[in-house]
Amino acid sequence: MQWKLHVRFLAGENPKDLLSQLLRLNASVLQFSSRYSNNTPAKVDNNDIIASVHSNKNGKDEDKGYVRLNGRLVLVTKSELENLIEQSKQKSKEDYLKKRFNSDFLSSLRSLLNGVFTAEGSFSGQFTSRTSHRFNPKFSIGQNASSESIELFSLMWAVLDFKLVWEISKNKNMNYHIQLRSTNLEYMINTLFPYFSLTYGEKYTAMSKLIKIAALEKVGTVLSKIEIICLVYSLTSGVQIVLFL
Repeated sequence: MQWKLHVRFLAGENPKDLLSQLLRLNASVLQFSSRYSNNTPAKVDNNDIIASVHSNKNGKDEDKGYVRLNGRLVLVTKSELENLIEQSKQKSKEDYLKKRFNSDFLSSLRSLLNGVFTAEGSFSGQFTSRTSHRFNPKFSIGQNASSESIELFSLMWAVLDFKLVWEISKNKNMNYHIQLRSTNLEYMINTLFPYFSLTYGEKYTAMSKLIKIAALEKVGTVLSKIEIICLVYSLTSGVQIVLFL
């Protein structure tokens, strides 16, 4: 389901009144679309991912989840998965720092990761509040945990300066899901955008929109705030605001 909202800016209308209307609209659309839309709104990352594994007072995992290791589904605790990830990260970090990857490998890895990101990643984010135009962007990419995805994400973490944050969740089928993310806009612009410039379509255009949003944040005029809201809702194919001037 898609929501397309047309906002017409009439001659002589007070821009501050229009901005106020858009902020109220932002709050109501986010609340409504998060409940009823099949598309992911700007502030929702993945409806399939549910709560992380709970731990008891002794720090031991109460629940287990599935990880596909060497082609077989294995039931492991979150701590065991974290250990597997840490081992893989350290190996990739050591190999990268000691320059064990040649240029052909790094080029092929970049092409592969651009394809994975096009299919499994997103540039999204959320407004700082329901009544604010301030927008915090987010880069994320995720897959179900497996030997292959852990190794691939460890390589990506290494070649992208060790700054991506890891998150572990479990979905409704008890499969562990790993995600790499960043909310650092400067890191996105300087490192992630150039690396993922081989993407296409919605993911590619989102990068230029986020750069424009960052520039508009510094302007501070009423019209710049309105444009920020419109750009945010055009990041994905979900909610969109069309502004007529």
